[in-house]
Amino acid sequence: TVLDAIAAAGGIRADGDGARVILTRADGEGTRSMEIDIEGISRGEAGSAPVLSDGDAIYVPQALAQVAVLGEVGRPGVYRVERGATLMDVLASAGGPTDRADLSQVKMYEGGEAGSGVSLEIADDSLVYTGDILDNPKVAAGNVIVVPAGTIKVHVAGRVVRPGSYVLRKGAGVLEAVVAAGGTSASADGSRAILTAQSDGEVRAMEVDIDSILAGKEKDLTLSDGDSLFVPEATAQVVVLGEVMRPGAYRLPQGARLLDAIGVAGGPSARASLEKVSIYSGGDSSLKSDVVLGSGRAVYEGDARENPYLGPDDVVVVGSRAISVSVAGGVARPGVYELAQGARILDAISAAGGVAASGKKVVTHARHDDGSAVSDIDLDAIGEDPMCEANAHLADGDVLYVPEARRSVAVLGAVARPGVYAVDDTPTLLEALAASGGPKQDADLSQVRVYTGVPGSFVDLSLTDREPVYLGDVEEDPAIEAGSVVVVPSSAIHVYVAGRVARPGMVELIEGATCLDAIAAAGGVTSQGDGSRIALARKGQEMSEIDIEAAIRGEAEYIVLLEGDALFVPEVIPGQVVVLGEVARPGAYRLPDGAKLLDAIGAAGGATDRAMLEEISIFSEGLDGKPRYVSIREGDSIGASRNPEVLPGDVIVVPRGTVKVNVIGSAARPGMYELPQGARVLDALSAAGGIGSLGDGSHVICSSAPGPVDVKALVADPSGAGNVLLSSGDVIYVPEAKRQIAVLGEVARPGVYMLAAEATLMDALAAAGGPQKHAALDGVRVYEGSDVEGGASLDIADEKLLYAGDVKANPKLSAGQIVVVPSGAIHVQVAGSVSRPGGFELGRGATIIEAVTAAGGIRADGDGAGVVVTRQGAGAHIVDVDEAMA
Repeated sequence: TVLDAIAAAGGIRADGDGARVILTRADGEGTRSMEIDIEGISRGEAGSAPVLSDGDAIYVPQALAQVAVLGEVGRPGVYRVERGATLMDVLASAGGPTDRADLSQVKMYEGGEAGSGVSLEIADDSLVYTGDILDNPKVAAGNVIVVPAGTIKVHVAGRVVRPGSYVLRKGAGVLEAVVAAGGTSASADGSRAILTAQSDGEVRAMEVDIDSILAGKEKDLTLSDGDSLFVPEATAQVVVLGEVMRPGAYRLPQGARLLDAIGVAGGPSARASLEKVSIYSGGDSSLKSDVVLGSGRAVYEGDARENPYLGPDDVVVVGSRAISVSVAGGVARPGVYELAQGARILDAISAAGGVAASGKKVVTHARHDDGSAVSDIDLDAIGEDPMCEANAHLADGDVLYVPEARRSVAVLGAVARPGVYAVDDTPTLLEALAASGGPKQDADLSQVRVYTGVPGSFVDLSLTDREPVYLGDVEEDPAIEAGSVVVVPSSAIHVYVAGRVARPGMVELIEGATCLDAIAAAGGVTSQGDGSRIALARKGQEMSEIDIEAAIRGEAEYIVLLEGDALFVPEVIPGQVVVLGEVARPGAYRLPDGAKLLDAIGAAGGATDRAMLEEISIFSEGLDGKPRYVSIREGDSIGASRNPEVLPGDVIVVPRGTVKVNVIGSAARPGMYELPQGARVLDALSAAGGIGSLGDGSHVICSSAPGPVDVKALVADPSGAGNVLLSSGDVIYVPEAKRQIAVLGEVARPGVYMLAAEATLMDALAAAGGPQKHAALDGVRVYEGSDVEGGASLDIADEKLLYAGDVKANPKLSAGQIVVVPSGAIHVQVAGSVSRPGGFELGRGATIIEAVTAAGGIRADGDGAGVVVTRQGAGAHIVDVDEAMA
């Protein structure tokens, strides 16, 4: 059978594939081949062995014992392994797993049908194993093993303490990335972070609320390798108005409360009423909430709930404790008075100096809030009982009028001295205006209104539901009756100016005034203000931006303001300087005027150890423009004398002071190496561990050298021409030495082997598995092989014999030589009445008894006394084996 034939041939070698033995048979129908699983037959798993026929041919192929190892291992590649090798054996051959390897998810794929070894084409349907390395499964020829990474690399930028790239564990979330970057900065807007991830070749960006994740309101997101997280700067501002020391818009950190905003605005003024604080959420007047922070002189009292958090764009208005009340008519000092909240009618009359001699002891109270009026309030009566109901509380804008005992006219509005004045029997409009000091500059004299009174009575200031008897230009100068009320309207508008101006607050302007007039009235833009980005807020419209600097240059029109408009002058944003290259924190930085190169590098965290300070590039016209080069190193120190000024928009590039060189081929550790400036060929080879055991150091190729480099010569004399200076991108190739030696004859594994330099005869025999049992080690021969590129030629002849003798002499071998170990065995045929007649291989010097013993001895019917021995060339003779054995 096939098993007998393979046994007769010495059995299948260690590198033979017994599962794919090919049997070729020629018959009347032609030649056909079949594949036989000898290993399966031997185990009883594949049926019986085929019976052989005359002329059959048996071929035992070499086992495909190559396995590919990819991913997080020291040396990914294709490796030869022994039959029965396990997963750990293969990983050890590949240099072991790296620090980032995830050993719990190792995958093993079945490789394609590649006749020469391993096919790296893998797919999910070819997966044969996935799991922990501790399971240590056996690998098969052609398998592809993938060791995945157990970590991910993410990039964190923007408003964090330490922006940069961070290596995190697999499965890490957004919070771990933020914590690794030192957390968000005070100016960060954690509610609008942007997470950029790449999946299936597509880039996706999503908004992440880090604040909500921290508060447990939202679930953390799991990051993947290569994800980027950007934390933007908080742009929202809080506007603080009213009775504070410095009204304006302020940028506050997230989590700021109401008192924080009032404190930033300089605190409450002396007239502030902390019982009347209003918050307009997002600046929307319909979303108003009133807060009581304190009473009297107490700045704050109550629990923390009355000190609420503020949101972006909130508007805070701190009310006033004072009210303005107009007192007119027969009082000592008519005018407008500021009184404390809770003031009554008698308080206002007293502030105005009391009732004048011409005044009557009654008063009319006109309310501002609802337009109603109460007449003929007896001042004597409320003087006797100040707590009576008639002595009513006053509100902001109320008017008190004490009538005079004689004929008079009230003149109100935009006049120098509003009040009640005595007139003749037939006064005119101009005479009434003259009595009140004349109109103000902002008076609208084309719309003067006159309300009639009752002849002979006192002036009645109750104008509700009363139609004017005259509405027109003052130049008409109509006659008016005693007791009439003259109202001169104002053409002024009131505009609020906040931000970076000299005197922020409310300004009064004439109708038709422009934004320039308002800024001028507020003292102008300060040195910190940006006049090119003034914000205009107008009721019922969206906020717009005004460039007043362009308007002054005649490049834009002036905007005419309306009543109630608000202007905000923002802080100027300094220009940014971009610092790139070998600095601790590359990025864009705001620098003050006059900043210099070292200031910019310092803002970026300083130069790294690899920075080359002798050739710093400064691009002032963009990266496409021509740079200027600056050296700031003086000897071993940084020179302040070479420190030019940088301007907004400049881009500074600090180059790397190293070179990157690729060392490939038969070096001890081939790869890319980063070397200092001035490194040479020997430096690169030293970094790569020197010439490998199979490398040829006499013919090293360097891309920047004029020819092959002899490393041994350079070691003896480093100043040699071949030890050239290296530049980034240079490649050094160490070729493989021609060290192939063929070992034939009586050895375990005849073949061609790669040996180290200075290898000896015994080294070659050991590589071939050692001599066989019948090897004649006293007659080993060494032949000179032909000069064939890449290996040894098996063409041998007597004239090429270099050595013949005992192996103990152990001569040195050279590349391409052929070692022949002859056999010391003799071949004897034993026939007749023996147990196992046939041919036998015996050692040199064997006797007839040894030959008969190898054949199983003489059978019972055999004649041991008449054994015939036939020797080639010497005839035949009879030997008495029985006697010899006795």
